[in-house]
Amino acid sequence: MKQPVEYKTTAYPIHAMRDGHADPSPGCRHLPIPESRYDMACYLDLGTPIRVLVADDHSAVRDALVRVIASSSGAMVAGVACDTEGAIGLAEKIQPDVALLEVRMPGGGGDRAAREIRRLSPETAVVALSAYCDRATVLRMLEGGAISYLSKSASAEEIIRAIRRAACGVSTFSPDVVTEVAPGLARQMEATKREPEREQVVIDRITGALSAGQPAVMYQPVVDLETGEAVGFEALARFSVEPEQSPNVWFAEAAAVGLLIDLELASVQAAIGQIDRLPAHAFLSVNVSPQAVNSRRLQRTLAGSSKDRIVVEVSERALVRSPEDLSWSLHWLRRAGVRVCLDDAGTDLRSLQWITRLKPDFIKLDITLTQGIDADETGQAITSLLRRSAVQTGTVVIAKGIETEAELSTLRKLGVPFGQGFYLGAPQPIDAASGEVRHRVSASPSHGELSPRSLDRARSRRIVGYRRESSPWYPRAMTGMDSG
Repeated sequence: MKQPVEYKTTAYPIHAMRDGHADPSPGCRHLPIPESRYDMACYLDLGTPIRVLVADDHSAVRDALVRVIASSSGAMVAGVACDTEGAIGLAEKIQPDVALLEVRMPGGGGDRAAREIRRLSPETAVVALSAYCDRATVLRMLEGGAISYLSKSASAEEIIRAIRRAACGVSTFSPDVVTEVAPGLARQMEATKREPEREQVVIDRITGALSAGQPAVMYQPVVDLETGEAVGFEALARFSVEPEQSPNVWFAEAAAVGLLIDLELASVQAAIGQIDRLPAHAFLSVNVSPQAVNSRRLQRTLAGSSKDRIVVEVSERALVRSPEDLSWSLHWLRRAGVRVCLDDAGTDLRSLQWITRLKPDFIKLDITLTQGIDADETGQAITSLLRRSAVQTGTVVIAKGIETEAELSTLRKLGVPFGQGFYLGAPQPIDAASGEVRHRVSASPSHGELSPRSLDRARSRRIVGYRRESSPWYPRAMTGMDSG
């Protein structure tokens, strides 16, 4: 395997795509994955390789670590940085499973890098690697959030073992490190676990809700705007425990104390656990953050589910600095059959760029575009532009937040194929959602399995593709809806 070349930038991501031919970004080096080693990593299971960020200011050490990790089984280099700022910025972008940090890098040192990485990428386990094993240095790294500390005298096998253990949340310390810091290690580690009182209250609230089986899930139909058929459902989290506050507040509080992924995955688990009770032709979309998409825990949560019926929604507003940041995780999701939806599209001038680069299976128009669109010429123009761009990338457009007949009529004239909103159907418990869907689309056939007329219409207009071996209705590409 070729080794990374040096760039003028301080950090660059390494997206190890299977064919090694993905479009490189400036300062980006792509490494091919050996076919035999990562065959099983194409599926959402525990075979997914551990993604490691390597940060060291000595190029010889960096290259040696890259070689060690690249030659191991079950781990891969996700990115390389040569200073503290580069390590922090790259970790925020790629959300690695493990960050292997040199302690005395320029730009603030490994302890600063560890603190910031743990703040910006809570799922990342930090492993310190240094020739300095004095008590003060080790304890600074532990205070910063490092889970393990290795001496640079550690062998390749010891480094790989520490990476694997860190990915599972298990600490590793070199013998000389333990000897040096043993007297104060336990006391210092205990001190780093203490949370401020106010933060602990929020943590207790979130963990209490999770223990009580929260959140519950409601299902809102996604409707074919021409036939009135429910082609899918969005899972929406709801909380029935104190305090009374909106789901957005619950998730914002969870993010503030590092429990966002826990809360999101609990919602995903509750939703997919009921998927068999939804109509067999319908897909199920679940909302997650970019951090959750990059988390191996999401992959484990989806393992064993009907992945060809699942759509993962990521809000455009929550995208990290560059759309390439999610490419690696989306690659594995799609290889397993999971579909991707870019939510809240149209809120940023870069929407077209994200649609083009991420190539989502669906985009959902932001509710600010939908509301009052019948009287908003600017909103109509933006919607038309997004729809034409979606046609070129094989993406299906969904308008959300439809609340009036006028909005519905305008969206249909603009050629938007799917929609959701209270005018078409409110979020409901699974029993109600899996039954008849309330809708206001004129000339709609009965609900349940798609009618022959609906299937013929879809085929003739080439709006969707079909998987005869799985579900009879699944939007694949919109290739014939551009009416100009």
